[in-house]
Amino acid sequence: MAPIKTNNPYASYFDFFSKTGKDAVSPVPIPTGLTATGGNTVISYPEGGLNYRAHIFRTSGALNVTELGNLGDTVQYMVIGGGGGGGGGSGRDRSGGGGAGAIRTDEDWPISVATYPVTIGNGGAGGGSNPGTNSVLTHPSSPLTVTAAAGGGGNGQAQNGQPGGSGGAGGSDNGGSTSGGTGTGDPYPGSGFMSSPTNGWGNDGGGAPSPPATYAAGGGGGAGAVGGNATGPGSAGAGGAGLQSSITGTATFYAGGGGGYGDPHAGAGGSGIGGNGSIGGSPNPQGMDGDTNTGSGGGGGVGGGATGGAGGSGIVVVRYQIGASQTGTAKATGGAISYHGGKTIHAFTGSGIFNVTNGPLSADTLVIGGGGGGGSCAGGGGAGLLRYDTSTSVGPGSYTVTIGSGGSGGAAGADNSGTVGGTTTLALPSAIVSPGGGFGGALAATPVGGGGSGGGGGDTSAPYPSAGGAGSGSTGHPGGTNVSSPPSGWGNPGGGGYPTQASNYSGGGGGGSSSAGTTAPSPSIAGNGGNGSTYDISGTSITYAGGGGGSTLAGGTGGAAGPGGGGGGGNSPHPAPVGNPGTQNRGAGGGAGSGGTSGPQRSGGGSGGSGLVLIAYPT
Repeated sequence: MAPIKTNNPYASYFDFFSKTGKDAVSPVPIPTGLTATGGNTVISYPEGGLNYRAHIFRTSGALNVTELGNLGDTVQYMVIGGGGGGGGGSGRDRSGGGGAGAIRTDEDWPISVATYPVTIGNGGAGGGSNPGTNSVLTHPSSPLTVTAAAGGGGNGQAQNGQPGGSGGAGGSDNGGSTSGGTGTGDPYPGSGFMSSPTNGWGNDGGGAPSPPATYAAGGGGGAGAVGGNATGPGSAGAGGAGLQSSITGTATFYAGGGGGYGDPHAGAGGSGIGGNGSIGGSPNPQGMDGDTNTGSGGGGGVGGGATGGAGGSGIVVVRYQIGASQTGTAKATGGAISYHGGKTIHAFTGSGIFNVTNGPLSADTLVIGGGGGGGSCAGGGGAGLLRYDTSTSVGPGSYTVTIGSGGSGGAAGADNSGTVGGTTTLALPSAIVSPGGGFGGALAATPVGGGGSGGGGGDTSAPYPSAGGAGSGSTGHPGGTNVSSPPSGWGNPGGGGYPTQASNYSGGGGGGSSSAGTTAPSPSIAGNGGNGSTYDISGTSITYAGGGGGSTLAGGTGGAAGPGGGGGGGNSPHPAPVGNPGTQNRGAGGGAGSGGTSGPQRSGGGSGGSGLVLIAYPT
């Protein structure tokens, strides 16, 4: 986003030497921005040589402005409506994905000392054809109130998608064609994130055009692109892409469309935040939910009990320029620096140097290894080791930070395991070292490797074992937020593959930092990835280090991604999509790839997510 436009507080002093008397000795005022409260998270950060503060609303509330300061009387905002739910369930066979909520932005919204109520739109429920609800940033002068329209719901067989901020998708029709709902937002012109038109950014949903795309539905529209049409028998449309903004200080995608139902090829959610569509088979898995607080659409489901995914709730962010005196002075350099809750936060998403210039510091540290890659047709990757401490002493000096890369997914076309994630290190005098997660085993793999958390095992194929890898971290995580780890860090074993050789080759889930991966419970149901752990050291509550889901074949149920960024496993025949990758910079395991009954038909596993280092100390 562009810097906030404001009057220069020093302008009246540039002609200092032309003045006399009192004017000549008047002190230069210290720049100060607004004083305000409200939001679930309030974070300050530098950008482009200026300092900003952002109020992030994930639930309804109010922004209370108590003082304007001298850096102008306008703010920037981003308001996103709730995403539409994916269709599916009773009466809505072979359904389309939900549309994303509209994104409204402005770089010069006038503000005064007042209260500004905020309403966060809900995501539409999965199944049926349920739209989300609008998000609203209310201004005392009603013409200035900002409403971001909700996304339209996806619809089922022979039914068009609903209109919305971005339109929901139409379902599959055996005897004709369906179309997506109209996006009431304006198509994004593709030239950088900018102030939106009054209707915000939004696009049409996809459908199942004639000739009919049997057993496949369209993808919901996203803020950045239209939803995809089903492309042929069994091949669903993907959700439209979202848009990326750094208004919170971190570049993040918002408002992706939900993918459509397909058999055997479901549609992927837009930008990885829209819900993936359901894949055919029996039992049918549900469409996946859109990501919370992104305004993304849910994935389409199918009749017979497999409902669509719910849409993701909306979000409101208000940011404004502040003076350096309102952020404090960092006592170190390195990484992306922000300020929250009286602390300075250094975030390393890539390797670098943490240089303490004003120490010693007593810091909170979160160090996570890279996630392991998922196997081809078998087990999910394990999460990287997670180490968290609230009293790390750091003296003056320079300390190398190495971020572990995510492991590669097992290559397609054969029975290939993934690779172990890379090690993340904060090289203090007492170095904090977090090894990467174990790889997911393949159908006929040698014993799976261990790591921070173990990878999932493949289905039994004598003489190979099906047990999951044993993670090197400590088990017994008590749950909850901000749990300090033992010296060995948090990590858990992966789940085993189905213990008896069977035709569907169901694999186990990779271990997460909070819980173990699940062993495949049946020949047709793969194991889920283990749960990750939640921390708010960054200023936002985030779950890290989830395990990747295992895979199975057509007619089975792929393993779910572990909360904390793990990748989901696949369950469709060749040519199948690869397993879903783990989320970057969360140390999450990759999902296993699926495929046919012979090696050449096997799809590749998803890659693991890279690691992370966060350091926070009193400002």
